[in-house]
Amino acid sequence: MSIAEKDIDYQLAEPVTGFAQPKLAQILVLAQGDALLAKLTEQMASDAAVQGRSMRGTLSDAVNTADQPWGELDFVVFEVSDLNADLRALQALAPHDLQCVAVVRKPMVADAKTQLIEAGVAEILVVPVQDAETVKPEFQAEEAPKQSPDIASNISVILRARGGAGATTVAVNLALGISARTGGGKTALVDLDLQNGSVGLCLDMADSPEMTRLLKGETTADAAFLDQAMQTHSSGLDVLTAPDVFAPLTAVTAQDIGALLDLLSERYDNIVLDMPQAIVDWQEPVLARAGRVLVVTDMSVPSIKRTRRLIDLITEEHMTLPVETVVNFEKRPRFASQTHKEAARLIGRPLSHWIPQDTRAARRATDMGVPLQIGSKRSGAAKAIGSLAQSVLDTRRKG
Repeated sequence: MSIAEKDIDYQLAEPVTGFAQPKLAQILVLAQGDALLAKLTEQMASDAAVQGRSMRGTLSDAVNTADQPWGELDFVVFEVSDLNADLRALQALAPHDLQCVAVVRKPMVADAKTQLIEAGVAEILVVPVQDAETVKPEFQAEEAPKQSPDIASNISVILRARGGAGATTVAVNLALGISARTGGGKTALVDLDLQNGSVGLCLDMADSPEMTRLLKGETTADAAFLDQAMQTHSSGLDVLTAPDVFAPLTAVTAQDIGALLDLLSERYDNIVLDMPQAIVDWQEPVLARAGRVLVVTDMSVPSIKRTRRLIDLITEEHMTLPVETVVNFEKRPRFASQTHKEAARLIGRPLSHWIPQDTRAARRATDMGVPLQIGSKRSGAAKAIGSLAQSVLDTRRKG
């Protein structure tokens, strides 16, 4: 057993023994996979101050079982599954005055932690155990990330609330900002907008014939493909541009995207993905591997509504994935107006990042193929995106 695992054991023992009574404390352990259930049960059995039983399933399953003797229990240790379902189950258990300990396999975002604690959870423990049976069979080949569950993903996904929101400009300059802070050869920018990708245009680089070959099935996503397809910008940023032919968004498969992202993650410390505006089937393996999503929007009503829809779509299947908004074409206000407050309320989260409009600098950057981070470093937009790049790096270090 590693030191980290011993620390986890002590964490689990502490909330249990800390409330010890003269009689043995009664405990129920719930987990969805055999490996995690066995680990938690073993810890319970080694503690002389407690006794109880274990059960494979979710907290919601247990609450919905009519014959559970909640009045006889002192503790419930449960694996977090569906956050909303777990919150409802905790609400149902509130009258029983139980000590609840939540277990997760990887660190949670702050908002999710807060919701669990406010619902009555006394402790949240990170236990990085992987059960083969908890991975959905249909996802094993194409959607299961290779990353360790306790390591923050290095992939930043850029989505746009509407066409013309400036998402590609944000993606290009964000990747350049990250590369400038981490050194050449450590950051990759990938244009996954197969039909309208303009990353190459922004950087004065050619579109990718290798990406076209991948879409046509003439090559596969492997190390040799990356060697041929990745271009190095003069700044040191490595770039995979869009295909050099007009391709339908369905031309690439989820397996190809999953394999490509896994290869990129092995080679690069940081990856920025510029996504198409449309919702596509192969978006799921992207989100499964993502460390964060940045939705680029503006303050127009249609954009705010679409931002909310995008966030709802993402969090429906990836509730712990950090999603932040980037308000483009507008300087961060000193004091939030009523319009800003209403937009944040509709989106359901704060307006995190702001990029002021600099029409002249942006147009020059597009026409000359010289991004803001290089050609207009002193512009307000370049500085704001530089701050966003630092925020991404800081968040990953914390993760």
